[in-house]
Amino acid sequence: MAALRAKGVVKAGTTCMGSLSWGSGNSVAFVTDLTNPMDMYLRLTYSIRKPGSSTATDYDYRIPIVTRPSNLGVGNILLFSCPMTGRLCRTLYRAYGDKWGHREAHGKRIYYSYQAESKRWKANGMYFYIKDQLQPLQKLRNTDTYKGKQTRRSQRTDKLVAKRNEMDKKRLTIGMLPKWMQAQILASLKA
Repeated sequence: MAALRAKGVVKAGTTCMGSLSWGSGNSVAFVTDLTNPMDMYLRLTYSIRKPGSSTATDYDYRIPIVTRPSNLGVGNILLFSCPMTGRLCRTLYRAYGDKWGHREAHGKRIYYSYQAESKRWKANGMYFYIKDQLQPLQKLRNTDTYKGKQTRRSQRTDKLVAKRNEMDKKRLTIGMLPKWMQAQILASLKA
């Protein structure tokens, strides 16, 4: 909900249309209608093609939006009502299936990709994650300083470069190799 509000899509008393897309090539068309306080909704339209299948399944459904008073006592909070469980949430997930819903609606725990990595792969995973974060920053105009002070973007880039270099050193240590390979290397060093 916060991402939609930040993009200006969710505004009280309005109807907005748009689409969201991800790097994987997936996209979702949406319509938010907040004109009637008794019938506010988010309508999602998208297609999913199963791996190995030539046909796509089309989806078009509404997710109710409800308001609750803020815990600060000022204004209201907009929440989604999960179409699968009816639970209220601020974030909808599409995992292990085709429909968007509350994180507990999918029946399994939802993991970020780095949470499922093995200990030996973590340094590699972090290296490539940081590398992906650096790419858009390095495409921007190089503004290291402004009025003699280092810019925040430059500070962030420097921190990410240092972290990337640290992960690069870690991922190339003998401790990150599989056990059988460690044993072979140690045996060859002793010989």
